[in-house]
Amino acid sequence: MLKKFLKQFKAEGLVNFDNVLKIQDGFFLKPKDDDRARKFFIKFASQVKQSGLKFIGISLGNNERNIFAPSVFLMEKIRDAKVPFIKISKKGEWLFVCGRDIQGSAIYKSTVEKHQIAIVLNLKNEPLGYGKLIRKPSGLGICFKRIYDIGDYLRRERKMN
Repeated sequence: MLKKFLKQFKAEGLVNFDNVLKIQDGFFLKPKDDDRARKFFIKFASQVKQSGLKFIGISLGNNERNIFAPSVFLMEKIRDAKVPFIKISKKGEWLFVCGRDIQGSAIYKSTVEKHQIAIVLNLKNEPLGYGKLIRKPSGLGICFKRIYDIGDYLRRERKMN
């Protein structure tokens, strides 16, 4: 699912899949430069899998209900790769992080074509999630369909308690 996610952005080259470890539904980056650290990591990772733990290393994201939920680390790498994006206003940012789609009036800047997947950024260039442009931005109508946003973590926590 990680490869499919990156392919949507034409950013498959961002991650060396030889350095990715999958644990249950999560994808993690292994250390790559230090052989000793890499051997220790692999040994520890096998213990993590056996003990039922779910996290080790730098998280790239995980599969949630047939949607790939990228980590902030991965979204920052995607942003830095100059992929299509939309930048949204403060009010649009709040609504998006609360799980809402984006209205045309909330879009500050866009490099997205119709029906294209794009990363959503706030005015400080911080990644908030991703979605798909469904129609040309204008007025109050919904034009950008949310697929995933960083507020998802908080909404899931609330459901668990």
